Amino acid sequence: MRGFSYLRELLRRPGREVSALDLVTGGSGTAMQPGLGDVLDDQAREAYRRRLSDIERDLTEAEEWSDVGRLDALHAERVALVGELAAAAGLGGRARVTGSSHERARISATKAITAAIDRIATVDAPLGRHLRATIRTGLQCSYQPDPDDKRDWILNQPPHPPE
Repeated sequence: MRGFSYLRELLRRPGREVSALDLVTGGSGTAMQPGLGDVLDDQAREAYRRRLSDIERDLTEAEEWSDVGRLDALHAERVALVGELAAAAGLGGRARVTGSSHERARISATKAITAAIDRIATVDAPLGRHLRATIRTGLQCSYQPDPDDKRDWILNQPPHPPE
């Protein structure tokens, strides 16, 4: 699994950031593709915000009228809209760009690392918790252990002796 090799690279460099693009390409470099634009343009983002404002007003009204069916529908719509807005925003609320090499690498590395940690957690729950707490993913990935953590990682398996 690719996620295990990405984890190994991060564990080899505690406290240092490694770009997701370098993890995914093995540092070989790749043809850089620019982004296709923001996930949501300003007009769509504003339309979502207006609709969220309308939903808040409609929720108040539905609560006053005890309209349970309408409340459920409005809550579901609000959750969906908030999810779309969150997916369109990157770190610090900046607009997330779609389609770039960096963005595709971020998504690929994050999914692979998460899957690897999930597999580790099934056989060693404490190690899984440690990795979830100390591995950071995004455009830059890193292993950020506690400075007092003195773990000594053995990252390369020695060859098995012949039988």
